[in-house]
Amino acid sequence: MRRYIGLALLALIIAVCRKKPPTERASELIQKGKFAEAVTMVKKALTTDSLNPDLYYRLCEAYIGLDSLRPAAWAYLRLYQIDSVKADSEDIKVYLADLAGLEPYYITRLTRTRSNEYSPYPSPDGLYFGSSRYRRLDIYLLRGKRVRRVIKGGGWRSNPVPVKGGICYSSGLDRDEEVYFYSRKQRKSERLTNNEEGDYPTGASPDG
Repeated sequence: MRRYIGLALLALIIAVCRKKPPTERASELIQKGKFAEAVTMVKKALTTDSLNPDLYYRLCEAYIGLDSLRPAAWAYLRLYQIDSVKADSEDIKVYLADLAGLEPYYITRLTRTRSNEYSPYPSPDGLYFGSSRYRRLDIYLLRGKRVRRVIKGGGWRSNPVPVKGGICYSSGLDRDEEVYFYSRKQRKSERLTNNEEGDYPTGASPDG
């Protein structure tokens, strides 16, 4: 008798161990197009595991499959609130944007270095930005796939804004951040502001 009980317990343990986790079963249901079943199963799993980002990810996928925008957006919001890396999934963002009737956006990495890049500013010339490639922050121009340094020297420079005849930028050469103008013709910089507060260029206009 004990032998049969032992075999039964062993069979039960094996069956439990072989049981797939809810996220895997939900993924299989979604792949088969059984979105409503996936929603039901994931919701049940969330009652005992309410902070599992994988479950909210599958729930969002299932609602997208059902063309249910509001619950899909709610599931994505929960992902974001949990601070899950899955909230950065490009696939889920594109699917949500498509469901909402928005133009999906794609992220393309423009620079690839071990240094830090700052304050990109687009212009007809290309993309100006600050970079610490030579252990100091200088201003660079990205045109196509080519990058060249356009303003260099001591101190730190960032927040480039191309204007007529040159580039405005901020620098802490005088301890406080001030706005400078770099003249392309003269190839030198001139300080435009001088006070105890930090000043930063934010854009250009016909007025100045």
